Amino acid sequence: MKRRTFVALGAAGLTMAVSGGARAQTAPREDIQTFSRDPVKVAALRLAFEKLGARSPDQLVGWFNYAAIHGVPSNDPIAPTLPVSMRTYWRQCHRDEGQFFIWHRAYLAALERNLQTLSGMTGLRLPYWDWYKDPTLPTIFRGEFLDAARTRRNPLYDPRRDAAVQAGQPVWTPASSGAIDQPGFREFQADLGGSEHGDIHVGVGGWNEQGGLPDMGRVPTAARDPIFWLHHCNIDRLLTAWISRGRAAPDQSAAFDAAGYKFPLEGGADFTPKAAALDMNSRTPLGQAYESLDAPFVAPPPRPVTRPPVTRRVGAGARSMGRGALALNPPTSVAVPAQGLSVEIALPAAGDRRVRDALNAPLARATSVVVVLDNVTLEQSPKGLTGYDVFLNLPGGSTANPAPYKIGAISLFNLTMDHDHEAPMAAPVYRFQVVRQVRARGGLTSSLIVTLVPRYGPRADTAANPPSIRVGDLRVEVSANPVE
Repeated sequence: MKRRTFVALGAAGLTMAVSGGARAQTAPREDIQTFSRDPVKVAALRLAFEKLGARSPDQLVGWFNYAAIHGVPSNDPIAPTLPVSMRTYWRQCHRDEGQFFIWHRAYLAALERNLQTLSGMTGLRLPYWDWYKDPTLPTIFRGEFLDAARTRRNPLYDPRRDAAVQAGQPVWTPASSGAIDQPGFREFQADLGGSEHGDIHVGVGGWNEQGGLPDMGRVPTAARDPIFWLHHCNIDRLLTAWISRGRAAPDQSAAFDAAGYKFPLEGGADFTPKAAALDMNSRTPLGQAYESLDAPFVAPPPRPVTRPPVTRRVGAGARSMGRGALALNPPTSVAVPAQGLSVEIALPAAGDRRVRDALNAPLARATSVVVVLDNVTLEQSPKGLTGYDVFLNLPGGSTANPAPYKIGAISLFNLTMDHDHEAPMAAPVYRFQVVRQVRARGGLTSSLIVTLVPRYGPRADTAANPPSIRVGDLRVEVSANPVE
């Protein structure tokens, strides 16, 4: 079947061509608490989700395909039975991690247009779930049935969520990573993606007995849970809040437009948005506003952190990494237990010839110092573990204010991609620029200590300590190149 293409051309007065005429996108996205007080909107949302869920998997505008646009497991039993032509829509997310925000904005906009058509309510907008303000799953998403006789199923319910979350217990313990205060876009995305974004995914999905993460907790299945869409509306809202503080997202037009992302629409068209229309630096993206841009602008008091003992010491061993970069230690593979660990990396002597040849200067003159966690893979997911915070030279014992030592975060959610040969994905590489922290604490002298401290959700089994993630190569890179 040949499909028409709808190209979004601009934010002001944005309209779309669907059956039934043009639809102006002007109504605000509301907080789910506000949205839930309007029974007409709630009924419209449920109706649209019910229609999507009732459609067979071979329908382009159906629940299976719309979730598969985000991801689909490599061992999914239904996927091989569907038309090959459908697969051109699948696994569009995470092709380029730098496009995390802009891609999800397009994904939300496409589903929202379909919800409006299917519900018959042209002003219907996806609400957002502000999990800072209310860490419990929104009430309208909890109950499996809508009536006492248990004859009307709730289309917003997903039986594969964590049971305690379904019962109204907190998904997480609200805490700001400080992302909203980051001046740079890359750092904002890294902090939010490595902490809050992933913690909510994993917290909603929960943990199964095999140490795995169901639906919301895994990239290939996350969009199968209806709450996914409200979670990402809040992520998009936080980007808008960050922009409202005078920040700016980079121009991603060339890469995004060249990728050719497409989303099927009810009525036979494809939504193929251009970066300019997604208005990344606007406080009113796509011509609409969020009910509130309230965000954790002031981080809560820091939680004390106890550094895990140093269980691995790595000798110096400089090696070239290309592009003028030099690793200061030999290849170092590390199995990280659930309770975290600390690794001490010895540094080459001040007069090491390999260092001088690479930098044309002593080690202390390096302009870039990067802690690299390369080829990071997920081993298993102990109950309650959502990720790790990464620190450099964290003092031994308990530190009341660990913020000055924190260099980044890792979310277990981001390690759950299992895309098959049709969409191969390399294991994630985390690069944390630490030159400022190094200089603030005396420079590169004898050694550096890299620490991974676990981040737990409510009801965690903190006594469990199996290997959780594996780092294929933990290294410290230096160069005379400009800071990344």
